[in-house]
Amino acid sequence: MKFTYLIFNIFFLSLGNAQEKKSEWELVKSENNIDISYRWLQVSEQQKIREMKVEFTVESDASMVIEQFTSSTNLKKWQTSSDECKISDVSGNEWLTYLSFNLPWPLKSKDLVTQNELIKTKNYSLIKMKSTPNAKPLRKDKNRINSLESEWKFIPLKNGNTKVIYTTLTYDKPEFPRSVTDPIIQKKLIQSIGLLKKSVS
Repeated sequence: MKFTYLIFNIFFLSLGNAQEKKSEWELVKSENNIDISYRWLQVSEQQKIREMKVEFTVESDASMVIEQFTSSTNLKKWQTSSDECKISDVSGNEWLTYLSFNLPWPLKSKDLVTQNELIKTKNYSLIKMKSTPNAKPLRKDKNRINSLESEWKFIPLKNGNTKVIYTTLTYDKPEFPRSVTDPIIQKKLIQSIGLLKKSVS
């Protein structure tokens, strides 16, 4: 019994330590009512990764916003960096998404395959995305993103609008300094979200 109690204590202590290794969110850019923040996660003694959070509100109900993620045609309309969008293997609330990105110099063109799951609760809906790099054949002209985890959270508001919270992180090592890549990524992201807002307004 004492041994079991000790194991539980160690388990919950480790959870507490994991939480302490998350830094506070820092707002780095606010433009067109879109807020972009970052925080650091200490995943091991040797590795620290950065998580991004984007918050904004759309003038639409959550179901219409979610439709922009479950249709190849809709997805292509607002993914400004993507030259190819394909949704396949649809099964209930799960599906596979392939995205190919042509990025400006000095960034290299990339592609991404994610397994997606739609979860609906009483207070919000959530799309969970996790990279599945081996689900589609590799392309010679693209660097595949191997380890990406993202969530899109859709919270209905009383006025009929929807608050959206997007969080994402990757364990892939950055190819260039963040001082170079951050402005490019943030600009593309704000453009994409602007188009997403227009698509559902």
